[in-house]
Amino acid sequence: MRKLFCDNVVCPRRIFTERLPDLAEPWARRTNRLAERLTTVGLALGGAPGARLSGHFGIGVSRHTLLRLVRRQPLPDRPAPAILGVDDWTHRKRQSYGTLLVDLEQSRPVALLADRQADTLAGWLRTHPGVKMVARDRSVAYAEGIRAGAPQAIQMTDRFHLLQNLSEALDQVFSAHGSEMGPENWTVA
Repeated sequence: MRKLFCDNVVCPRRIFTERLPDLAEPWARRTNRLAERLTTVGLALGGAPGARLSGHFGIGVSRHTLLRLVRRQPLPDRPAPAILGVDDWTHRKRQSYGTLLVDLEQSRPVALLADRQADTLAGWLRTHPGVKMVARDRSVAYAEGIRAGAPQAIQMTDRFHLLQNLSEALDQVFSAHGSEMGPENWTVA
């Protein structure tokens, strides 16, 4: 790049450099092509393995740089899932919780919401129309959020909570009728 010097004494900038946006961004320490290749390595391998592979190619780069390049990439724009799983997850056990949204057809996470509030879930569902079915836990807040954000969606209990409900119901039955089920009441045919 060419360096240009300003002869005007009152000019606040003394030195100018030529801009080549196709080659490198202003103040960049690497070309656009190298940044694309490092991003590809970072996406494929991650931080430390990508840094090791880049070192074998003669490109000294830290794992933090690769991860920073990966984080700068825009998320792919995908349509809202038709079948959505909703459950809570914890930032910090017993202190702060969020909501995890999973595309159950693709078996991949879609979004992490900051809390377990009905309004937050309803807002996400309104901005991502097209959800037809939602598998959720027994949370009343999730039920209200789904009703408000996607009233057309069918709500169902997910497998884990369905089995948990069955287990609790069987515990109640066995506790209530335990004396009738003892071995002394068994008959051998």
